[in-house]
Amino acid sequence: MRVLVTGGFGFTGDYINQALSNDGHSVFLLESDLTDYDSLNKEINSINFNYVIHLAGLSHTTNSIDLDYYNVNTVGTSNLLRILLACKKQIKKILIASSAAVYGNNQLSLLSEKNLPNPMSHYGISKLAMEYLSLNTFNSLPIVVTRPFNYVGVGQSDSFVIPKIVNHFIKKKTYIELGNIDVSREFNDVRFVAKCYLRLLKLSKNGEIYNICSGKHYSLKFIIGSLSNITGHNLNILINKSLIRKNEINILYGSTKKLKNCIGDVEEININDTLRWMLYNDKKIFK
Repeated sequence: MRVLVTGGFGFTGDYINQALSNDGHSVFLLESDLTDYDSLNKEINSINFNYVIHLAGLSHTTNSIDLDYYNVNTVGTSNLLRILLACKKQIKKILIASSAAVYGNNQLSLLSEKNLPNPMSHYGISKLAMEYLSLNTFNSLPIVVTRPFNYVGVGQSDSFVIPKIVNHFIKKKTYIELGNIDVSREFNDVRFVAKCYLRLLKLSKNGEIYNICSGKHYSLKFIIGSLSNITGHNLNILINKSLIRKNEINILYGSTKKLKNCIGDVEEININDTLRWMLYNDKKIFK
């Protein structure tokens, strides 16, 4: 496979690039800004690829104005799709990375692809709009949409909660400010996510949506306790009410049924092994 990866210089891209290379595939990292149509068009038409993984976009932790989410995540993806429709390449698969954030404040704990989206943020809404744009082209392009649940790993910004907590343990801080530490979420290993993408690139069915999840969930209290056990360091928790979301769901995790029916079982990484990896910054990306 000759794979064009957008957002390939980011956190997730590092691991997906490595997974692809380890499996013997050629990887091309897109450099153009998604919002610059002319530059994007020129670069895409200069590359000889037959698969695409579209990761580029603004994350939900980005400190930006609301309109930026739509300009990059939605309009930027629209630019990409327009160019891919027009270019004369035999594209076999296009994986579009959406987010489990499209489910929003769903009252169900276990979320499957059949659940109606209910995004509650501009990030989630922009991702859902991106999905609709993508799936509207599936008769013309081999589109597959993924909805990753939370995942973590070495190199992730500490604007995300788990790297923030890990960083406090690395620096042996005495306290940390958090919101609700009893909510339970998936915190999968980015290396597991990368392997899922690789399998989906080969096996997924066009026009479908797949959760990227393990079905396992952990509270922040559990994560902090695990880090304390690993390091021997205790961290005092200060609850900051401004960090507590209204109407927050206590438990949120994904159904793995559709994913496993498509790609089979992918070896998962124990959460404690992931936390040790993040704490000690092991340079081995894949075993």
